[in-house]
Amino acid sequence: MIFRNEHDPSIGPKCLITTSFVVVILLCTWLMFGDVNGIVNWLKPYRIKGDLIRRIILLCCSIIYFFRVVFMLFVFIKRKMVWVEALTISIIMPAILLVLLYVGGNKSHPVNIIDVIGILLYIGGSYINTQSEYSRHIWKMRPENQGRLYTGGMFMYSRHINYFGDVVLFTGFAIITQNMAMLFIPLFMALNFAFILIPSLEAHLERKYGEEFKIYTSRSKRFLP
Repeated sequence: MIFRNEHDPSIGPKCLITTSFVVVILLCTWLMFGDVNGIVNWLKPYRIKGDLIRRIILLCCSIIYFFRVVFMLFVFIKRKMVWVEALTISIIMPAILLVLLYVGGNKSHPVNIIDVIGILLYIGGSYINTQSEYSRHIWKMRPENQGRLYTGGMFMYSRHINYFGDVVLFTGFAIITQNMAMLFIPLFMALNFAFILIPSLEAHLERKYGEEFKIYTSRSKRFLP
């Protein structure tokens, strides 16, 4: 992500991200539940035909995540989003959903306690991310808080609790696929947050808030609560 002190609706880049998610989710829905005779020949080998309940759960997780992303883009994010950033997100995140849906959707094992754990992690991670972002959004909407750094709510426990929530939810998502290799996805996300995204964001926040941010860092955790 590219962090700047510029506010802009960035409708075009945000619509690109939204469209990429819609395409992948519709494609996977078609491969999971569409009429095999209605699928073009070159796509038939990629039919997703594992356990029905697991397919439904995975698709629901994808749809919920999609609506969260759209809400975040058009409600929470006020900063300018450049096309390079939007294009990167439009490629990587829908590709991750595609892999999770394809791998997990082809698992024939019936849903069991492991899936329940995955679902609970998914719900918990989604709540952490969404609630923390929502609380900050509401706080920032008040005129007296304009230009100030938000350090309340869940952000008292971690300066980037929203990113932590993303890692938790994708860990749950990966567990539902019943394929251990999929755990590399949340691991990759955690490493990206810890070594690339968070250092870049913290440098931006220090430039923007100065001493206020330094005080915040002295009494809060960086990533893990």
